[in-house]
This record gives sequence, structure tokens and C-alpha cells, in this order.
Amino acid sequence: NSSYKGKPGAYFIEYARQWLQSRFHGRTYRGGLRVRGTLDSQWQRIAEHAIQNHLSLEPGTPVGSLVAVDVHTGEVRAMVGGPGFTKSQVNLATGGGGTGRQAGSAFKPFTLAAAIEQDISLHSTFAGPAEVDMTDECGEEWKPHNYGDSSYGTMDLISATVSSVNTIFAQLVAEAGPENVADVAHRMGIRSPLEDNSGFVPCSITLGTKEVTPLEMAQAYATFASGGIRRVAVPAHVVRGSEGEVLWPENRKPDKPPAGKQVIEPNTAWQAVAAMEGVLTSGTAAGNFPGFPTFGKTGTTDDLADVWFCGASSEVATCVWIGHPDGRVGMPGFIGGSHAAPIWREFMVAIHENLDPQPFPDPEFSGSLIQGTVAPPPPPSPVPTEEPTEEPTGEPTKEPSPKPTETDIPTPDPTGTGGGGGGGGGGG
Repeated sequence: NSSYKGKPGAYFIEYARQWLQSRFHGRTYRGGLRVRGTLDSQWQRIAEHAIQNHLSLEPGTPVGSLVAVDVHTGEVRAMVGGPGFTKSQVNLATGGGGTGRQAGSAFKPFTLAAAIEQDISLHSTFAGPAEVDMTDECGEEWKPHNYGDSSYGTMDLISATVSSVNTIFAQLVAEAGPENVADVAHRMGIRSPLEDNSGFVPCSITLGTKEVTPLEMAQAYATFASGGIRRVAVPAHVVRGSEGEVLWPENRKPDKPPAGKQVIEPNTAWQAVAAMEGVLTSGTAAGNFPGFPTFGKTGTTDDLADVWFCGASSEVATCVWIGHPDGRVGMPGFIGGSHAAPIWREFMVAIHENLDPQPFPDPEFSGSLIQGTVAPPPPPSPVPTEEPTEEPTGEPTKEPSPKPTETDIPTPDPTGTGGGGGGGGGGG
């Protein structure tokens, strides 16, 4: 370890070493392997600077992790795993440290994809009260609420994604099936367990109460950006033996991109992407749009211990996580849209100077229109002498309308699997 401790990209080197060891075992140390890694040194410097520009480096303050994955190949181009390898050898990007990191609302897009697969239209409208009681629908006590207890009017699932309305996603996960959300997430690249020991998946999965890593979240968002094609995240472009023979990748030439596996239908991915595009232009990460076609989703857990922004262009998927390395420590005032998203934006703007990001295809919105379990508020009684009122806009019913920054915090995970024995996930 000491040989690369102070080098840029040390966390990536450690990740690559473990990846090689899992494939080539003792041969990794006996010598003879020639590895061409995937790290882009310029991107790595940009990633490290972006985090340093937005977070304090003082001991005891929150740290950041960033992972960037090439959408077309799955190759990991940048990886920041913590405050610096000399300070901490725990690679938070790959799930080091053992505490796991709840994704909060950054997990909601998997619920969208599961709903589309269950023939639910994203134009379906739901009421978004401050709190909902989903105990009957979910088979266990669960009463999630919105960030700041904001009450929302009736809105479709696209608007609910843009404003990250917990109480609407709570109704949606009951309709789509929490086990289907877990299935979609696993297919798209989430390897961390999302089920308990008996195979049960709680409804709270939709609010990100299960623990995941920045690396697998970046890979899953790359799956959205590629139209539903999962390409496994890897740290090596080619591995050769001592004679120059190609040991990895098997069954394809190193310079031919991996075909990947179509794990969700292209139109399913493009519908979810369309819903997430508004997050950056008018939603919980408004002000962080980088100026070229991108989508993403904020995440903030209810105990403010994990904040996220994950998003992608047609070229690169990048996930940013902020938290304390030594477990679930609240960070008052920290939210995904105003803390993780600016780091993501700075990184993405800089690396795309030499890339050509393309607009995402317009989806064909499919599925049946449904209504959630919560009855919408009754319309006001008409007053015959007055002009008709305007159509409801789906704005929050509170006056004045809250700015759509972080619009959600859930209740604790009833399974007790949340960090610290039951912290919930959620957050705009």
C-alpha cells in the first residue's frame, strides 16, 4: 500500500488491486501482469479539486466521494474515495468502512423504472400530502413524510420526481411493488443487498433506506444513460500476461467496447431520464444544470447523514456522495441539491469540454393512468358569479410556495436495516 499512498488516484489503485485479486488471485502479487488502467489523470485531478473547492478539509468535517463511469464502456475514469489515502485508507467509493451509505431519494429513479415495467404511466396523478400512512398497503407500519413537512397538491409522477415528493413515491412503491424496485436496481448495477435475510423488501426502499456505494450507483445511472444497457464498472482496459497475451477481457478485443446487457427496455430508460431532466433545470438541483443534456437526482437522508447527487450525460455518469466516514453522523444544513450537486456540476462541466454530449431520445410515454391510494383534496365549490379559476398547477398548497430545493425526508426504516439501526433514507 505504501508505494502509492501519496499519489493522486490512490483510491482507484487500491480498487484496481482488489479487482485484480478477485480475478487473478495470487498472480496479482507474483508479478507478470501488465495492466492498462482506465483512470483519466486529468479527470481525477478535476474530481479532487471539485471536492476540495466545496468542502472543508478540516478534521472531523464531512468528506466527499466521487465516481465517474464511461457510459459506453463501464470504465471507471475518476474515483475519489475519501479525504486522501494518506489520511484514510477506507475507500468510501466502493463501500469501505462497513457502515454503508443510504442513497436517499437518489434511489427513486429505480421506482420509476419499476412502475413503467408494471404498466404505470408517468402521467398518472397522485396527491402529495405532508404525510401518508402506508401501513395497510405495505404490511408494516410506515408513515413517510415530505421534507420540511411540505404539502403538495395533485401532480403527475414527472413533477413528483422533479420536486422529489416522498409521499407520492410512497404510494407509487406500493403500486409497483417494492420487490420489483429491488429487482430493477439489481439488474441496473446495484450489487448491495436490498432484501432482508428472509427476502423481504420494505416499501421504504423507494426512499433509499438500503445501503449502497457511489460506484454501484454511478454504474446504475450509466445504465439509464445508455438506454437500459448495463456495462459492468471496471478499473482495467486490458490485462496481459508476461508474454503479452490478453488475459482480460475474455472473448472480445480490448479496443472493442463491451456489448453490455439490455436490462431494461430502452423506452423505459428514456421515460425515467425524461423525468430526471427537470431535476437540474427546475427541481431540487435547480441552478446546477451544466449547459448540455443531462439528467440526475438528489438524495438526502432523514438524519442528514448522507447527501448525494447522481446524474449523467450521454457520455459519462457521475455520482457524488458527502458524509462522515465513520458512520452515520448528521450534517445539519447539508442537502443534496446545494452540496453534492455543485460538486457534480463543476466536475461535469470541466470534463465535457472535450466531449460531445448528445440529447437523450424523446421517450414514448407508455402505461395506464392510475391514481394513488390517497384521495385528492375535494375541488372548491364553484361560485356561479365568478369566472372559472385557472387549472391547478401542481404547486405545493402551502403559501408561499416553497422553493423546490430538497423536498423530502422520510421516516426511519422500519426494518431497522438503515444505518445506525434504523435511520431512514429519502431527501430531495
